[in-house]
Amino acid sequence: MTAPDRRRASNISGGKQVRVGRVFFCAAIGGFAWATAASAQDATPASDRTGAYELGAIVVNSRPADAVAGQTTLSVTAQQMDQKGARTVDQALDTMPGINVRTGGDGVPRIFLRGLPPRHTQIFLNGVPLNSAVDGQFDPSLIPTEDIARIDVIEGNSSVLYGTGTTGGVIDIITKTGRAGLHGDLRSEAGSGNTYLLSGDTSGADDLGNFFLGGSHASTTGYLLTDGTTRLNSDKERNNLFLNLGRNTGAWTFGLVASLLDASQGIPPSTISSSANDPFAQSQQFERLDAITGGSGQFDVAYEPKGPFSAKFSGYVNALNEIDDRFDNSNFNSMTDPTVKTFHQVVDSVVDGARSRLTYDFGDFGALSAAFGLQHDGEHLGGSIRDVSLGKKQFGIRLLDSNPGLNTYWMATQYNVSPLHDVHLTLGLGANWFDDGTSTRNDGQGMAGVDYDVLAGLQLNASYSRKMRYPTLQELFDAQKGNPALRPERSDDFEVGFKWVPQPLPQALIRVTAFDNHVKNFIENDQTTQIYTNKDTLVRGFEIAPEAQIAANLYVRGGYTFMDTIDQSTGLPVDNRPRHIIHLEAEYRPFTDWAVHGWVSYFADQVVTSKTTPDIQMHMPDYAVVNLRVSRLFPERHARLYVEADNLFNAGYEYSPGLPGPGFMLIGGGEIGF
Repeated sequence: MTAPDRRRASNISGGKQVRVGRVFFCAAIGGFAWATAASAQDATPASDRTGAYELGAIVVNSRPADAVAGQTTLSVTAQQMDQKGARTVDQALDTMPGINVRTGGDGVPRIFLRGLPPRHTQIFLNGVPLNSAVDGQFDPSLIPTEDIARIDVIEGNSSVLYGTGTTGGVIDIITKTGRAGLHGDLRSEAGSGNTYLLSGDTSGADDLGNFFLGGSHASTTGYLLTDGTTRLNSDKERNNLFLNLGRNTGAWTFGLVASLLDASQGIPPSTISSSANDPFAQSQQFERLDAITGGSGQFDVAYEPKGPFSAKFSGYVNALNEIDDRFDNSNFNSMTDPTVKTFHQVVDSVVDGARSRLTYDFGDFGALSAAFGLQHDGEHLGGSIRDVSLGKKQFGIRLLDSNPGLNTYWMATQYNVSPLHDVHLTLGLGANWFDDGTSTRNDGQGMAGVDYDVLAGLQLNASYSRKMRYPTLQELFDAQKGNPALRPERSDDFEVGFKWVPQPLPQALIRVTAFDNHVKNFIENDQTTQIYTNKDTLVRGFEIAPEAQIAANLYVRGGYTFMDTIDQSTGLPVDNRPRHIIHLEAEYRPFTDWAVHGWVSYFADQVVTSKTTPDIQMHMPDYAVVNLRVSRLFPERHARLYVEADNLFNAGYEYSPGLPGPGFMLIGGGEIGF
């Protein structure tokens, strides 16, 4: 057994070994935060100690000149993330209407917006695209929430200024920035499955500028199943470091953002053995990502004088390296069996680019914006794979060495205007160019939306968009599933709905939206051939999202989504898309400094397709998961203690056959800040 193999075997059989250097590094960040916090002796309320880094945002939804009519935008704030104890982006969004977070065969939580997977949704961190250059999907569990001020989710139709790839919508992550004074936070928690979290940050601002520095370490040996055993190969570890700097000089504002990531994780195999020949279960595979390292950086400049004209420019780079190993046994220490397709892949990917935006505000005659951008997606794939057929169900090894790349260019213009006092319009057009190294394509995008203020507190809205998404590097060139003949996706999305603030209850809101999204050439992994292919897909349904401050000590919000996701080539439902999703979340404060926060999610009526007979489907059991969190606040010390129970009633459920979700998990912790 090689040295790397011995390390992997030790990680699995003897428990995940803590990387002392990384823990010490993150602890040092936390200690620095604690020390600066203690020295500052600041009585500023927690909600006012940090602000939002809006400089890198492509569209600032709170700014009148940017207000996009007909667009459905939902937001979750840092305070709301703290209330439910969300530690990563997927946990922050898992109770929002229209969202389904599921963990599939790759062991990574995936955020589905209105039935469309993550590669159909652009994820931005301060305007930097996080979608992996390889498969167009980023692991949201690698993004910690302690650095985030707000997450805006735009479902369906979105501004053309975001560029291509927004068929499903946009997830816009806005990070924290420093405010006047010097502040710090420290957080630590532990729980079931040897789960640990340590995070710290320090921030501040003065006349010269502002800064925010945060670091965190999180690890687990794996999540527990309903029988109390640990899910095989479900261990994870991540270490994050984040920094942003800001400087304002008159009409000019400058910003610099940088982040580092170091992580590893197992990919839990199916609990159904391949020898069982279950037609609905994927084949049992033993795979690990023992090294995930990356970093991103961006530079932002904004010119906003006292006048109608403003301009912004951003340059960015986002790099990720993954070592992906698939073994031939459950000990994760062998790749020698010639009857099993194994591999050792080293994937280096990079996304870099630049964009600019010019805006002129005509006052009562509206605001006109123009955006220009370019982006390069590159990959180097190295290593080896055992997939060369030798006959008699045996395979030989071939070496991997490829450097595919994609270039995308776009320009867009958007006009926002209110021709009448109660009517607000948005019109947008965009042009895109795509070069995959062998051919070049050009296509267009468009969006039109209208808001109509019918009565005080009641607004009707409607919108239409035509969007484009080009294939990713994985979809085109993957060694096992790639298809160079793939065509770009085109979508036509219609929405209509209303927002109502009942006047007797000004702290209440009801939002209803109906949508119809036809995606032509929808790119999906074929369940029988395991090759990416083009299909036409139709997603239609509606969402109801109420929220209300029922009493001074009781806040409730919920959401119901009805959704049909149909493969139009067969007329059958698409796999793992629930027709009914219900979320209910509430916070009750029985005493001034005590809070009880609970949330429940219910998923019903979803199917999976046979891996051998594509016209046969099986219904998955419906399931509900209940979570509860109790916290005690110590406001005079800016401190809080909490205990949280996830899957409180230990409900057994599966995302797909052989892929069970976590059972009951208990977590406790505390935080302090100044």
